[in-house]
Amino acid sequence: MSRRLPEAPNTFMSALDRHLGTYAVRVYSTVGDIGDDSYACTERIDSESARILTAAIRRGWREQQNAVRKVQELRPDLPSEQIDHYMQTLAAGRLPDWVKPEFWSDALDQILRAGVREGPGGERRAVNKVLRMHRELRPEAAWSRVRHLRRQQRQHGSGGSRSRWTPDLDRTLIEHAASDGLGAALVHMATVSGYPQDAIRRRARRLGLAVPTRPKPRNWTNAEIKFLVESVQHMAVPVLAKELCRSEKAIWRKAAELGLSAKCLEGSTTKEVMRNLHVSWQRLRQWVEAGWIKVGRNRRITERSLRSFLREHADELDLNRLDDEAREWLREFGFDAGAGRAARSAGHSG
Repeated sequence: MSRRLPEAPNTFMSALDRHLGTYAVRVYSTVGDIGDDSYACTERIDSESARILTAAIRRGWREQQNAVRKVQELRPDLPSEQIDHYMQTLAAGRLPDWVKPEFWSDALDQILRAGVREGPGGERRAVNKVLRMHRELRPEAAWSRVRHLRRQQRQHGSGGSRSRWTPDLDRTLIEHAASDGLGAALVHMATVSGYPQDAIRRRARRLGLAVPTRPKPRNWTNAEIKFLVESVQHMAVPVLAKELCRSEKAIWRKAAELGLSAKCLEGSTTKEVMRNLHVSWQRLRQWVEAGWIKVGRNRRITERSLRSFLREHADELDLNRLDDEAREWLREFGFDAGAGRAARSAGHSG
């Protein structure tokens, strides 16, 4: 597990060296035992390896794993764990602040907890107060945090026990598990008691019944979260599940946890276009008024409109201001920012 320097070794720190055009990466490795404070030499990640990893952040889980393997082929001196850690560091730097766990400070949680104690009206007032403090925060993310704090409150006993077990319920659970198997017993008890199956499974474990252990789900990485945040409104949930090698339920759960809407919408928001093209709202409005870019009623710019703009008015862009992420975003529309010209890729038509 990675830790912060200087307290612990095996940390993969990165800093962009603009003057040299390469990524300067300090790779610290332990010399001797874990407790040794000595660190090994400094390594460098070349710009091509950094470009491969940056591009993979915008793609699914398999592409991210392939990128790590590809970089390791270029740099066999670096372990795959360090390369992956570097990619996660890049992804973390590009995540919205409200997605990061450290965004929810004790002060913000205190406001929301006070609202939870006051009931629905208090929750609305608390959410509105937090939204006024942080304009960039999505309302869905604030409400997701409220739900999380509610669950915390119940777990600490302030909401009372949700699943009250009686001797009769225990006996029914034991009998059905013995006759029909635990799986059928869980379904039957959920119908009889109204309790969630997770609660029944915990009770069965306390009663000494053989409960099969479920495989531990794979932790979400920064790169996966970045991909989800950027793609959840452009891809259907089944497609996201396939790209990230996760179940559809896992996608819905993570989207809800982050306060994201999983409703698939076409195109990009005006904010996304301004951020990726490094232009102001005034400049974008000029392009809209000239008819070069079309904004729909839902304030989204379609892929077809962007492709047309990049094909016919690419000279309006200041390509020198684009970072690697923006260049990769443009490649998805068939535009090669490195060459400074539109390149139609196979399978894409204007």
